[in-house]
Amino acid sequence: MSKGLSLLFHNTIGEIASRNYYKKMVKELIRKLIEKTPNGTGKAVAVGAYDSKTGWVVASFAGPIPEKIHPDLQKLADNIGGVGSLGLTNKNIVGVCAEFRAVNELLWKGSKLSDIKITAPIRPRTGATINYCANCLAMFANLIDN
Repeated sequence: MSKGLSLLFHNTIGEIASRNYYKKMVKELIRKLIEKTPNGTGKAVAVGAYDSKTGWVVASFAGPIPEKIHPDLQKLADNIGGVGSLGLTNKNIVGVCAEFRAVNELLWKGSKLSDIKITAPIRPRTGATINYCANCLAMFANLIDN
């Protein structure tokens, strides 16, 4: 193997290991969030997000629109109708999704959008993975960590 190919292979393995590490951390954080929140299993959706550069990890439930929305996130929301609108859906209000809330939290900590990854949303009652809504797919397509 050439050094270039070997280095490329090594970086890919490192990136995969890092993503798996963060996914495990996020999964544990979501479990703790559900467990420690009164009626946590009754919440509609939970999601985790992490910053691949800083190592910050957050978990969030769907809930009220945050009082303070980061300007970078506001721009993404404006592209689909703005915070508080239905956006691209007929029932999900832009700003209430767990994904929105988790990304907002990381941005306010100092993360860059390009470094944030979000994990699949789950239904706290069952632990089942659910689909992203159309609003989240439109805003966060580049952040989804499959």
